[in-house]
Amino acid sequence: MAWHLLRHFVVRAPNARTILQLRHGGPDRREGDRRAECRMAPFAVSRVGAQGLMQLMPALAAEMGVRDCFNPRENIMGGARYLRELLDRHRGNVTLAVASDNAGPGAVDRYHAVPPFRETRRYVNAITALIAHDRADSTSD
Repeated sequence: MAWHLLRHFVVRAPNARTILQLRHGGPDRREGDRRAECRMAPFAVSRVGAQGLMQLMPALAAEMGVRDCFNPRENIMGGARYLRELLDRHRGNVTLAVASDNAGPGAVDRYHAVPPFRETRRYVNAITALIAHDRADSTSD
């Protein structure tokens, strides 16, 4: 599969944990949210209502065919479908797909680039660095 982003979420345990932590805000989050999300808790609910491992908002989860956001398999598959849609929307541009995941596709469309939001730029930099690291590791094997 050419899509390296999904591999981070599902296959590589240490990287999956790191990416899920970053996807959920990382160390800048409030302590309660960070505790729940860093444990990769399938029953985690963010302060804005995002649910489960991939922190899907209920409307997005329904759009992605997720019936139970707290079912880890359904949640991950719904999140993967959404990330695939973002990659398709941005013609394979991982940076824009990651930015859309964080700031929303509308914000990326408005700026025609990664929006100038500090949190989004931090998130994009962290995820793309992990992807680059993973690619470097896979070529050295």
